[in-house]
Amino acid sequence: MVSAVEEIIESDVWTRVGLRYINAIDVHGDPAEGWVNDALVGPLQSDAFAVVSDYSGRIASAVDGGGCLLQHGLRFNEDQSGAENQYMTYVFDFDVYRNEVAVQDTAAALDDIHAQAFNLFDWCLGPKAREQLSATK
Repeated sequence: MVSAVEEIIESDVWTRVGLRYINAIDVHGDPAEGWVNDALVGPLQSDAFAVVSDYSGRIASAVDGGGCLLQHGLRFNEDQSGAENQYMTYVFDFDVYRNEVAVQDTAAALDDIHAQAFNLFDWCLGPKAREQLSATK
């Protein structure tokens, strides 16, 4: 794809190269009970809120030459039988990018971005999610 576009863009540099991943975990109960890293769901672990109907967060990190954005939170879903049978999904939305990437460095930049996104996803997981992922190998 890069070689096909390279002939058209009339530039040696991409303004921005990035990858976006959206992952969702059906938490089968309370996401604060081991499905998600405690650092992300700390407020859900307090007794301040009896019933939580919405929870989300956003973390942006800028570094020389790029950055990342992690948006995360609860999403309530209904199964086929209706609203009385809601279940929760915890969603992770990663946008990892580099700025001003030379066209010839595109593949290496994408490899680095992919590795960074995986490390972020891995950090977001709690022990129950890790156990579940290990069981499905």
